[in-house]
Amino acid sequence: MKHKLILCLALVLSGFLFQRAFGSVDEVQLNQKDTIHSQCSVKVEPTADGIHFSCSIRKTENVSYEGSLQIYDRTNLIATRPVKKTIDAKFVRCEFTVGKGYLDNSRFSLIEIAVGRDGKERPSGIQYWFYLHDFANVK
Repeated sequence: MKHKLILCLALVLSGFLFQRAFGSVDEVQLNQKDTIHSQCSVKVEPTADGIHFSCSIRKTENVSYEGSLQIYDRTNLIATRPVKKTIDAKFVRCEFTVGKGYLDNSRFSLIEIAVGRDGKERPSGIQYWFYLHDFANVK
């Protein structure tokens, strides 16, 4: 019995140390119906080239931001690209345009990454993401 207790304690401690060493990233899937609980806002506008997306998040101290776009054709991932961000006094914004034929399975992610006092990124944060078709309203 004592050996089982020690084994359980060792497993719990190793999980704690793994999380401290490698951190964790929480995921928040955005959709049009429930944006109240989110720090992110998404605006869309039709253009001649497709649908223009603008994703904004309120800027936070000690956090860096990365935007990423995954483009799929009907079934296959065809491209993964970083999305340029603009930062002003209050918001971080990522903007991009995607052709209507690539909206079905494509997705965008905006990741908040914690930054320590030493200025180095920490392996923890929040990933806000959404399927493009959830906001595009294109039939």
